[in-house]
Amino acid sequence: MVGARTFCSACGHEFPAGSEQDTERPPCSACGHRGVTIQLGMASELSIASSLSLSVGPGHHERDPGRRWREVAEELARLEATWPEQPSNADLFDAQRRLYQVFIELWALRESVVRQGVAEQAANAMLRSHPHGAALAHDLGNVAKHGPLTRRPMSPDKPTFGALRATRPGAGPPWRISLEIHHGRRLVDALAVARQAVDQWEAALRSWRLL
Repeated sequence: MVGARTFCSACGHEFPAGSEQDTERPPCSACGHRGVTIQLGMASELSIASSLSLSVGPGHHERDPGRRWREVAEELARLEATWPEQPSNADLFDAQRRLYQVFIELWALRESVVRQGVAEQAANAMLRSHPHGAALAHDLGNVAKHGPLTRRPMSPDKPTFGALRATRPGAGPPWRISLEIHHGRRLVDALAVARQAVDQWEAALRSWRLL
């Protein structure tokens, strides 16, 4: 994995190498802003997937869809929370792995509901009715688990993961993480995609009386 880089969150000016560990950082020399963005070096989908501790096999698919959804919703809420202190590189890499796992769980929900009696056509229709939410999250889970897509995606384009960042808006906490997603010509935040998917899956599960 490539090391972290540090930028001004206002103008994008890059700070010297190693400055991501500076807790007492002066204002940006280019614009005077105190906001900071730490960008974790991009890692390939396959290297992230190989580090995930939880495999998705037949037994994993058979977990109750309601339980799976609740676990995903709880984990996403933790990832959406602010950080009271500057996250370390290890913290950021762990957050990246956890977010990949969220997408793998969302991807596995489709098979899980089909095993509970929901028609495959209905599950696919639900995904395709949310091309930039549940369908995109499904494709990202597929990428996180298996690597770049070789088949037609559920969403309009084949997505790829970009860089993970931790951003501080001013001179002090809180910090927030974000992970960019490239989806066709769109650049979106993974946490926002996951939140849309979790909410859309909740509505679908309730309509199928699985939640």
